[in-house]
Amino acid sequence: MTVVPMPKRARANDKLPAAEAAEPAATIAKPYEPTPRETKMLSSLARRKEATRQAPYLKSESVAGESGPVARIEADHPDLNTAYDLMMEAFGVAEYPLLAGLLKDLGGLAQSGKTIDTDVMNYAVTIARGIDPQDATEALIAAQMAAIHMSTMRFANLVAASPASSLAGGQLEAFERSMNRLARTFAAQVEALKRYRSKGEQRVIVKHVTVKEGGQAIVGNVGRGGVVQENDG
Repeated sequence: MTVVPMPKRARANDKLPAAEAAEPAATIAKPYEPTPRETKMLSSLARRKEATRQAPYLKSESVAGESGPVARIEADHPDLNTAYDLMMEAFGVAEYPLLAGLLKDLGGLAQSGKTIDTDVMNYAVTIARGIDPQDATEALIAAQMAAIHMSTMRFANLVAASPASSLAGGQLEAFERSMNRLARTFAAQVEALKRYRSKGEQRVIVKHVTVKEGGQAIVGNVGRGGVVQENDG
């Protein structure tokens, strides 16, 4: 071990070198000041956070089980009742068993053996929660979308990491097929969620109308089945 001696303390009548005497005793780092563009973006982020339904993150701890240690998931919050109520609101559900099942399913995406990667688990939960589900059906779709997205990225990483020699055995092609199927499934889930949220309504809004001589124009929103909803005024 190398010992670095402390510098000698100067006495009152000791004279310091000119350069050392001129140097300030301590330099206080000035806080970073965002640029005008950064300030604008940070304000936008603050509004986005305010408009988003927030909920506690999850944590995992090892507890004793019948066959050895098992991972237990719970909210990272001082009051669990409040935490799970906030989570139910964020997932658009009103019953705890449904929330518990969703969290267990999403936590399983981050499980390796008997351990759970907390970062990956919260990533999965945040994906599903970020879709802003409004009821139980949307919550289930959101959880599936999180699972499909994460699986897609796993296969994308396998494709990127596969050596050229894997072409002979068809391994790379298998990874690519799986990735493409998962990506198509995710796109189908997005469309299914859109249709569910619109309740099957279809609208055609006419913005430009050309009327020939002797014709008559009807301006309005054309709903499903050809029903015309005339605009007031």
